Order: sequence, then structure tokens, then C-alpha cells
Amino acid sequence: MRAAYAAVFLAVSASAQPATPGSIVDQGSFTITVEGSAAEAGRETFAIRHAPGGYQASGTVLFADRRLSPALATDLTGAPLSYALDLRAGPGHAEQVSVVRDRGFLMLRARWPDHESARELPLAGTLLADDDIVHQYYFLMLGRREGVVSVVVPQRRTVLPMRIERLGPDSVRIGGRELTAIKIRVTGDGERLVWTDSAGRVLQLARPERHLMAVRDSPP
Repeated sequence: MRAAYAAVFLAVSASAQPATPGSIVDQGSFTITVEGSAAEAGRETFAIRHAPGGYQASGTVLFADRRLSPALATDLTGAPLSYALDLRAGPGHAEQVSVVRDRGFLMLRARWPDHESARELPLAGTLLADDDIVHQYYFLMLGRREGVVSVVVPQRRTVLPMRIERLGPDSVRIGGRELTAIKIRVTGDGERLVWTDSAGRVLQLARPERHLMAVRDSPP
């Protein structure tokens, strides 16, 4: 196990070296399923890129009843600089959510066709992972992070304490191949089990209480 963690540490350290802005950190797609159903419940496509002083991540998440289009910019630690989410859920229902770092706090705004709301959220030590978006968990795991962290959940307009616990080496099956992985538990409002590769890229995510599983369609 020590050897496995040493290999992970070396790979993560290498990935943390300076990179060309715009170069790809990770990109791909996830198929989302519900336990006990053979039908696909949703699908997510995404790309994470290096940016000056941090990262940029964007994607599209499709479910039968809604479409989410997130765009997140972070600093080098994974903390949010700005976030925009366009959510469409049936004819006539549209919602835009934005988060912007402003001095000592995060300003969150939500807009609907007929009204809007705004609130300030704490900045110190805060990360971001929105509901039903898998690739953003890359930023929770960045730098082999562990322990309790504060996580903004923009769709719910709130900040939640979440505990990150690394459970150790494991494996997952992606695109017909068995891949070495690190299994991580994230708890707070429920449990999430996340499997990443040695570079921290998300391979698989499970929400046991919701019977949901998101699995990459092909290896990174």
C-alpha cells in the first residue's frame, strides 16, 4: 500500500508542474445510471484545462428532464474564482446561477425569467462542487486534499462542510479495461464514493443513497 501511495504522490507532483495555458488536464464523458435499471439516466461531457494561475472547466450534463451547462474557473488550489451555470428544465423554465470571488467573500446570484436573488458566501477555504456534475470533484481532490472542507453548492445557494477521506488503492473497469484507482469517500449531505487515477482524474462516482453511478466511457 505504501508503494501504491508513493506512486500516486509522484504522479500528482508531476502533474502540478507549470503547464501551458489552455492545455488539457482532463476531458471525456461519463454515463450515468440508476441501480436496477438498464437504461441510461444521463450523460456528462467535460473538459478541464490549464489557465493562467489556475484551471478552467466546462461541460454539459444531460438528463431526461433537464440540461446543465457549467463553467468553472479556479486558482491553483482548486478554489473558485468564478462559476456560471445555465440550467434548462422543460419549456419555459430557465435558471442561471453565477458565483464570483469579490474581496473577502463569494457573491452568488441566481436568475430566473421573472426574478433573481443574491447572497454572500464565505471565501476562506471554500471549494465548489455543484449538484449532478461529476467532473468538478477533480478540484476537491486536488493536491491529495483530505479532512473537512467547505464546499459551495450553487444550485442550492449554500455552503456545506464535507469530509474527504482517502480509503486506499482499488480498481475500476473502464471501457473494458481494469484500471488502478484510488478510492475516496466524501461525506456531508450523504455519501459520495469517488475513484480517481494517479493524476487525480475522476474515473467513477457513486451516490449510494440515490442509487446513482457515473462511469467514464473510456480511460483518460
